[in-house]
Amino acid sequence: METVIIYGIDNKAFENLKEIENKYNIIAVSDSDSKKWGGVWHTYSVIKPSEINNYVYDWILVPNFEFYQQIFQELTILYRIDPEKIRKSWNKSRAELGYWKMKISEEGTLKNSHYKKILLCMAERTDDSFMRGKIVADFGCGPRGSLAWTNSPAVKIGIDVLALEYVRAANIRNHGMIYLTSTETDIPISDNIVDYMFTLNAFDRVSNPERMICEIARVLKNTGEFIASFDLYQPEEEGQPQWYTEDIIDNLLEKKFYIISRRLSYSTGWEKPYNDMFDKRYETRLDPNRQGYLWVRAKKKS
Repeated sequence: METVIIYGIDNKAFENLKEIENKYNIIAVSDSDSKKWGGVWHTYSVIKPSEINNYVYDWILVPNFEFYQQIFQELTILYRIDPEKIRKSWNKSRAELGYWKMKISEEGTLKNSHYKKILLCMAERTDDSFMRGKIVADFGCGPRGSLAWTNSPAVKIGIDVLALEYVRAANIRNHGMIYLTSTETDIPISDNIVDYMFTLNAFDRVSNPERMICEIARVLKNTGEFIASFDLYQPEEEGQPQWYTEDIIDNLLEKKFYIISRRLSYSTGWEKPYNDMFDKRYETRLDPNRQGYLWVRAKKKS
């Protein structure tokens, strides 16, 4: 289990504490408030920020969404913490589940027919025959039934940290899918099993994208394919802690995958975001002031 220090022990930290404890070994906590130094916060010793680098740890976790940038500057400039060691640890699961409960209230039965056009376009295929008899998965699938539209695969797997909550909140039993509850660092699938792994609008929601890329590569067969849609230049929210550029995604992928196809386009609005992709209006580079998408097809490196 990775070791961490929590920085910023306010109400947000307490709200996230159980989720953090389930994933990490907490060796200390810290805060900018000198009145807390030397004390104990929920059984954990409170150390001075200047003492952080006296410890051996994997990550500094920052649970506060509202003040993250301010805290990041404080840690890196005042206390010379390695910026690569600082992780966002917001309670994105609660924010995500709240969103889906709102959509269930609005729609009743969640619609999923739109996934056929999106996923086929991502895969650069005209029909689902390429999936016939294959094991197909969707990482960060949500509760709509992203693979319910196809009967070609031998097995359809939806992977999501909230899968169990979706069983309780939404009608997912008629999707013909296996739903797996997965942490962001360990997918409960054996090595070299999956033929096609999709992901759509999910990677900005993970806390550890580097580890997730490694896990996706691990479960894919050597002949398998990673088919992904990455949101670029999207504003950070509590449910979406990651912010990506083309270069960040390219750097994430390069160690584990080689690229078959790479397409960039701008968002065309909330209701129909992928119209430029559908119409093949691709860009060579995106304006950082405009939201867009990177669609990738990739094979894992041996």
